[in-house]
Amino acid sequence: MFNGDGTLFGSIGKADFDKMQVLVPPPAVVEAFEHIAAPWDTQILTNEKQSRSLAATRDALLSQLLSGEVRLGDAREIARSV
Repeated sequence: MFNGDGTLFGSIGKADFDKMQVLVPPPAVVEAFEHIAAPWDTQILTNEKQSRSLAATRDALLSQLLSGEVRLGDAREIARSV
């Protein structure tokens, strides 16, 4: 397993995966983990959505601010409406 064969990193084939032993937790442990992790997943998705929205607002306003087309006070109003 992980033989280089002249490459920087070795590779793992299907036969290698078939030989690996994997621990599978009992359903109660999986449920307990899901109960703890689900709110984190939701927060991550919310943060990603907010980040994309803020980046879009920044991209929309930055060039206008730099060119003087929009003044800072106007940009604040535009950003609040987004």
